Amino acid sequence: MLVDTHTHLYPWSLDGVQTVGELLKTAGQKNLSGVCITDHYDFDSVTADGRHWTFDPAEYRKMNEPFRKRPSKLAKGEAPGLLVGIEIGFLRHRVPEIHELARRKEFDQVILSLHEYRGIDPVVDTKNLFDDPLPVVYGRLLGEMADAMAEFPEAAICGHYDFFSRYAPVARPKMCYDHAPEAFDRLFSVLIAGSQSLEINTGTVAYLHERFGYSLEDSMPDPAILKRYLQMGGRILTLASDGHNTADDCRYFKETLDFLKAQGVKELYWMEERSWYSASPF
Repeated sequence: MLVDTHTHLYPWSLDGVQTVGELLKTAGQKNLSGVCITDHYDFDSVTADGRHWTFDPAEYRKMNEPFRKRPSKLAKGEAPGLLVGIEIGFLRHRVPEIHELARRKEFDQVILSLHEYRGIDPVVDTKNLFDDPLPVVYGRLLGEMADAMAEFPEAAICGHYDFFSRYAPVARPKMCYDHAPEAFDRLFSVLIAGSQSLEINTGTVAYLHERFGYSLEDSMPDPAILKRYLQMGGRILTLASDGHNTADDCRYFKETLDFLKAQGVKELYWMEERSWYSASPF
């Protein structure tokens, strides 16, 4: 069994361009057991035309409930299941509101992600974010993620730990364990203690391969990251396409599964009704 634990839909995510029907069709074509929709909820973020990156969780669950099926309950040969989750952007000054949102009953799972740091969005402002060497910047970002995951035990998944590497203004931005080993170890310790997942996000694989010219093999996460996570006792890994459209859904999954197997990963996880499930997809 294999579940894509991080996907986005129109109109719930402002950058989503696929319907739930299109997502499920693609998942079926790719032989997935299920997908979890995890649309963006970013407090304080507003588009140039005044749209907010938020939505009504009750309406979100209600509209997607007719499609919801638990992957663990599917009969053999049945179409992929659908789970309802959310991706929340971490902001230190929004901690009480994030707690309230993350605890809502509508969600099978919660991803907590870092989309900005100290008020800086890497998509629009890299100069001020990357004003120090990569090891320094990456160490700060990993420390912020560790703080966030420790603060929110109700968040099951640490979303794309390497998100900011997609926007680093350097020729070779791939985040590696040796950039910030102490920061990585602290993040891993927090995740392991909280039974939270380290997400393997193929969106970053795609960025490194297609935009920075890395070979597909070198676009995979640094093997030292996986080695250290497993060495420390980490076991919960989720596989995510971060798909916002049908072309992105399940992208590079086959290659990433081959990579993970080579690193000694035995199984992958997903969450249903806030409980972990796992299976070997290899």
